Amino acid sequence: IYDFINIAKKTQAKIIFNINILNEPVEDYLRVIEIFRENNLDVIAVELGGELYTREYKDVIDGELYIQLAKSCAKNVRENYPDILIGVVAAPVNTLDRHNLWNDNLSKEDFYDAIIVHSYAKVIKGRAQDGKMVFEEQESSDKKELFSIYKNRAIEYLKDNYPREILEYNEAFKSIPLWITEWNFQMSKTTGNTMLQALFVPSYLLEILTNPDLNSIELATFHNMAGRTISASMLLRKKGEMHVMSTYIPMKMISNLFRYQNYISSKEKISNDCFKYIFTDKKKKLIFWVNWSEDIVSDRIPNGNWIKKEYYGAKLYSTTFEKDRINYNRAEIKKEINLKPYSFTMIEEDE
Repeated sequence: IYDFINIAKKTQAKIIFNINILNEPVEDYLRVIEIFRENNLDVIAVELGGELYTREYKDVIDGELYIQLAKSCAKNVRENYPDILIGVVAAPVNTLDRHNLWNDNLSKEDFYDAIIVHSYAKVIKGRAQDGKMVFEEQESSDKKELFSIYKNRAIEYLKDNYPREILEYNEAFKSIPLWITEWNFQMSKTTGNTMLQALFVPSYLLEILTNPDLNSIELATFHNMAGRTISASMLLRKKGEMHVMSTYIPMKMISNLFRYQNYISSKEKISNDCFKYIFTDKKKKLIFWVNWSEDIVSDRIPNGNWIKKEYYGAKLYSTTFEKDRINYNRAEIKKEINLKPYSFTMIEEDE
């Protein structure tokens, strides 16, 4: 726990504590919260259990037992830490009868503040096990064409499939707030650490911030910051070396946005597969572009002096393991911007 505390302090992170409601003693999880507080960490919420609706737990717990255990845990937390919010685990919507029953029973309760959902965009056809792709259908022998297929599915997921899924949760749970405590591409070595994933990651957050159909999402926690796999981490130690993955710099770029509050946001389609996201508050304006296409795209920018930051790859399947295949630049710019193929670009007014 103290390793976690150290990194939380260094990253100035707020804490969501996932409690093992199946067999963790009450005094243990309350003590963990107390240790966080003793170390001046902001515990904003607890998550009551993980993905307990999955088939691995089918013979261990059902929806009724989950509610019973979650209620008891929530009561213990609220009695000792009334300021901490409570999140409960929702099952995937409209997939299995037992999932629908789980959600229906849970939606009738009122002991929680939000429902918790995990979100992984599936762009590869095949079979997954324990969250990882174990078989991938080879839809093309041409890598460029294959990644073009994946790109189209990623865009469709963000534009249509994901908003439709969130609306289904809103209907099932009467528009209670959603916390996405895990989100990413599906776990695959094929798309992991590629430029495609680097474009998807900021797009996911930008869509949440601009699409009104996603307004019920209160928070979203990327999975993972460090240490797990090629497809799930921003930082990875491999064969004794530390690697900065393709998702790290886009997340660092978009973090500029979270310095501001009460901004007005909008989205524009610049051309096929190129999208613009504008954020304005009383003092500042930030503009982001995601160019999923293989073409250079030009766009006018407002008058003024701007700092441009751009992250781009030679191909959608370029990775940070290959020298000079993914690049990051910073420069001053005025009047017009040329967006590189396969790029994530932002401009901020130069102070």
